[in-house]
Amino acid sequence: MILYVEGVDDVSFFSPLVGELEIRCEPAYGKINVSELAGRLVGGATGYAVVMDSDLDDFIGGKISHPSVYYLPCYSIENLPALDEVLDIVASEYCGRSEAGGEAVDALISHLRDHGETYYDTVVYDVVTRLAGEPNALVPSHCDVIFGNKPGLTMCADWKESVRTAVRELGRNHEAVRAQLSLLQPYEVVIRYLRGHIIFGLLRRLFSKVVRLMTGQRVNVDNRAFLRMLSDAFWRNRGDVASMVHAGVSGAVRHA
Repeated sequence: MILYVEGVDDVSFFSPLVGELEIRCEPAYGKINVSELAGRLVGGATGYAVVMDSDLDDFIGGKISHPSVYYLPCYSIENLPALDEVLDIVASEYCGRSEAGGEAVDALISHLRDHGETYYDTVVYDVVTRLAGEPNALVPSHCDVIFGNKPGLTMCADWKESVRTAVRELGRNHEAVRAQLSLLQPYEVVIRYLRGHIIFGLLRRLFSKVVRLMTGQRVNVDNRAFLRMLSDAFWRNRGDVASMVHAGVSGAVRHA
């Protein structure tokens, strides 16, 4: 039995769960490829299950309905461990829980609340550009794109204005989507769709800083290794989100 996921990072994240379910986890190398595999299931294929990021499919449509297809309840895999209780474990066990470490995690949460409106613009931009079939190169997938070289800073003024300009121009043709997004508070949108990317980047910086202070050496924390740390804390926490994802993936595998 095979569980197909989008990428290699996803394999690392789901490894603890895959071992428990006694299945093999394989990357499909992209959303397009994993969507094609899901489509084959609808066409009658058997012997595997599929897990995909929701991305913004709740807004732009196109989700594939099949018992062996499970969509993560978030924008992407990085959003799953971006929970307060998981971050607390990471700060404690991997960053060395110090007063500074605890304050840093709290600061990340506060930053999201303070800049929710800015990130909300980014989510809207992503939705309308995809609907219009335009390139969405401005949509951030990493913390560095959002903050530049310094954590805690909002995006640069010209980048921010380009987002708002695109929203104004493209949004005229997609008022229904804009209206749907407007029902959510900006902070809620960030939590649902972009929080994982922001938290992941800032926590990776914090972890690098702590290691440098402890060892006296500069380190470049590998994204995949750091994601494994987060996933370990996520699955061990056994919180509501972890239990929900566990049930969803298990259900898809059982129906395969």
